[in-house]
Amino acid sequence: MRLQIAVLALTAGLLADGGFAVEPGPLGQWRSLWVRDTGKGRVTVDESMRRGGKPAIRVEHLGQHDWSLTSQSQVKVVEGDIIELSARLKIKGSGRGEISVTTYDAKGKVVEWMYGLRSARAGDWRPISSRFIIPPGVVSIVPRLTGVEPATVWMHEFVWKNTGNLKALRAKGLPERVTVSNNAIEVTFVTASAAL
Repeated sequence: MRLQIAVLALTAGLLADGGFAVEPGPLGQWRSLWVRDTGKGRVTVDESMRRGGKPAIRVEHLGQHDWSLTSQSQVKVVEGDIIELSARLKIKGSGRGEISVTTYDAKGKVVEWMYGLRSARAGDWRPISSRFIIPPGVVSIVPRLTGVEPATVWMHEFVWKNTGNLKALRAKGLPERVTVSNNAIEVTFVTASAAL
C-alpha cells in the first residue's frame, strides 16, 4: 500500500511523520490569490496568528463572489486512490472558507474545480477535513483553499494524504457487478466504484 503525505505550510524541513514542507517564497507552497471581484482580496502571512510556532496564511476578501488560493503542487494520482485533506481554519465575517482539490485528466483539462469540497463558516480555530476517492479519468489533483463572500480566513496546517487505493482493499475474486431484483425494482452495485 502506498502512502504519501504532504504538508503545505510556511516552514521548510522534514517532519517527523515523513511528510514534507517547503518554503519557496513568502506564501510557502501557495500561488497568488485569485479573486473574481478584482481588487477585493489579498493574502498575507500573519505573524500574529501562530500555531506551533508557525505563522498562518490570512486571506482577506471583501467581494461577494468566489476566491481561490491554489497550491503550487500538482499531485499525480490514479483511479481509486483514497485522499484525505485537512486544515485548521479561523474565519471572521459572513463568508466561508473551503478546502478541496481541482482534478485534472491526462490532457491537463479540469475535470472538477472543487472535488471533495468541505466548507466552514465564522468561528475560532477548528479542524476541517475531507476524504474522497479519485474517480476514473483523473490523473492529478491540485489542493486549494477557497471561499466566497466577505470574510477573513486564516489557514494553518493544510495537509493532504494519499492513504492507499481501493484496488489494494478489494477482496480477490469479487465480481465487477452484483445485481439484485424483484418484481418491482432491479439494483446493480458496481463493486469497483461503489456506485449503484
